[in-house]
Amino acid sequence: YRGDVIYQSIKQGNWFPLLDPNWYNGAEILRYWAPFPAYCLAVCQFFAGGNLFTGYLWFCAIVFFLGACAWLRIGIARKRVALGAFLGILWFFMPNNLFALFGEGNLARSLCMTFLPLFVHYLYAYLCEENKKALFYMMVASLFMVLCHLGYAGMIFLAVLVYLVCYMVLYRNGKKVFHVIIGIACSFLWTGIWTIASLQGGITSTDSSQVMKGFFQSAAISLNPFHRMTVGM
Repeated sequence: YRGDVIYQSIKQGNWFPLLDPNWYNGAEILRYWAPFPAYCLAVCQFFAGGNLFTGYLWFCAIVFFLGACAWLRIGIARKRVALGAFLGILWFFMPNNLFALFGEGNLARSLCMTFLPLFVHYLYAYLCEENKKALFYMMVASLFMVLCHLGYAGMIFLAVLVYLVCYMVLYRNGKKVFHVIIGIACSFLWTGIWTIASLQGGITSTDSSQVMKGFFQSAAISLNPFHRMTVGM
């Protein structure tokens, strides 16, 4: 619905619609919900000739394509192109990813997940392989994650913080850990105008707890495609 509202507004020359009377009785449509997925849906609807449902199919194709490209990029960097391509295809069909897209219908989190492999790859490249450029690429990946889903990105960054503490204790390299923390903080600062407004009275905290509930559970449940696709039905 948000993608359609933005698409119709852009057609009228308004590239940043503020209020919609049908969205939570007039709530700001781009305040409490990340803007990037909504604009991505609007672009998909444009390529679909204005058809809302065909635009959704375009969106699913983009999620598949971006996830595949992320793993292919990792495969090229590791000189394992065939493995990267295989993992790129497999990534879309992971039970949790399928559940988020087709079970929950959480399009924002589905789009956010396409940037997660690159974020982890560049984090590892900077910490363990002396690749200084990887820090900047990690910041860009984290920026897109924040613009896709603030709650999910926050949960990932908290997990990374725990990893960084363990890394600092094992390798005694606080300088790199400090750089990574600053880089992640910059991804929030770059979107500060929207992030601060989103946290003021929004649903980010509630949404984050729901996301964490789905991830911190038995691996037998998370990796069971039948359970993930039928839960709640």
